[in-house]
Amino acid sequence: MKGKLQNIHPLGMTIIIGTLFARFATSMSIPFLAIYLTTVKGVSAGMTGAIIGTSALVGVFASFIGGNLSDRFGRNMIIIWSMIAWVFVFIGFSFANHVLSFFLLNALNGLCRSFFEPTSRALLSDLTKPEYRLLVYNLRYGAINVGVAIGPLVGLQIGSAKSTIPFLVAAGVYILYTAILAF
Repeated sequence: MKGKLQNIHPLGMTIIIGTLFARFATSMSIPFLAIYLTTVKGVSAGMTGAIIGTSALVGVFASFIGGNLSDRFGRNMIIIWSMIAWVFVFIGFSFANHVLSFFLLNALNGLCRSFFEPTSRALLSDLTKPEYRLLVYNLRYGAINVGVAIGPLVGLQIGSAKSTIPFLVAAGVYILYTAILAF
């Protein structure tokens, strides 16, 4: 296994490790958004459901655009800009007070994911020899699963349902991840 890992491009490994931390940060905050909206902000359950669903709805339609933009402007540019936008999403969640703000922020969250995910997968494919692509994709999916499994547990411990700290932590993780990829 160690020998195979040496065949992964350094940028590819950065994306895999960054994915672990990004999914960890996202998963310690976003799963608690519904609880936060209903208990802290007093948003109705129906409106909260609509806010939460906005991300997926926007993501479905925007996913067709992300790949085209990636081909047109370059994978790195789309990845970096989507991550910069994500920083603003998480900071925005931390300071938002109005229902419309949460709609817009979660729509932007879906847009960022629909641009970032296919573009990062395409970049991994570009950087990886065909015989190592299965390994790279398995490592990426493993990183996603570990981040998604651990993130909510940590979020629960730091009070994600009643605090905005996890959103700020997520913003910090995305700032660091963006800086590493940009330089």
